[in-house]
Amino acid sequence: VAFLTGDPWGAHFANIPARATAFLVTMVPPFLWARFGDPADAIRLYGLIFGLLPLAGLAATWAIAGNRRILLFCALSTIIVLPASVFFPSETLVTHALFWPLFAFLCVSPAPAVIPTVLLMLALAFSHEGGLLLLVLMVVFLAVSGRAGRVVIAAFALVLAAWLATKLLVQPVHAATRDALFFNMLGVANPVGIIRPLSVAILAGVLVVAWLLRRDAADEPPVSRLLVLAGLALIPAAAILVAADLAFVGRHDFMLVGRYNFRTLLLGSLALFLLVLTVLSLPEARRR
Repeated sequence: VAFLTGDPWGAHFANIPARATAFLVTMVPPFLWARFGDPADAIRLYGLIFGLLPLAGLAATWAIAGNRRILLFCALSTIIVLPASVFFPSETLVTHALFWPLFAFLCVSPAPAVIPTVLLMLALAFSHEGGLLLLVLMVVFLAVSGRAGRVVIAAFALVLAAWLATKLLVQPVHAATRDALFFNMLGVANPVGIIRPLSVAILAGVLVVAWLLRRDAADEPPVSRLLVLAGLALIPAAAILVAADLAFVGRHDFMLVGRYNFRTLLLGSLALFLLVLTVLSLPEARRR
């Protein structure tokens, strides 16, 4: 574990400086604990951080968005997608925890403040390379729905410039590591590894929600409706998983996705949620 080496940045994250947010959130606390306390407790803290990230993202989204469709999709993303991680530590869990609060903040605030917008965008973009891709899609959504003001566009341009400068100027320490990271990132774009019953169940749940909300132009449905929609979305997802479990007895490895394929599943599902929300927001955008 990198934080037990005494130099977690040099041991690992110096090769991936564009994941500085993940380093600060997941590495610095256990590193400090290991330095001044029990290393075994530092390992437990490391696991606890990854375990709490989904709940922290959900709580922050709830606090920012209130009872809106965004909260519904955040909850679905948390309870359906994240169990696929099987508790693997992945920087994309940091991406997920930052994605929904930032999205809620930009959607709820008609004129978001500059500093929080820049800081939240920086945090998302530097959590994982996929975080930048999601940020691009998020800005596209805001533009389509008529919410991308000058602050959002300017903040995005600044963050994009900072990310590109980091990738160009701060190269991995070892050439072999650079090549390995390149092919590692290509693997994220490979959808073959995520064609599993779990991913099909996620897709079914999202499509059910999109269909149920197709005539709902309200941006703030009541809590009771959100709960009903969440429950209805879980029905086809659970049915697919049960059927797959019966069909592939003893093949639970086929049910889930691997550690690296999980990144593709998580990032792809967030992009899918954005697409669905974009479609649902079009009637509202036309009325503006």
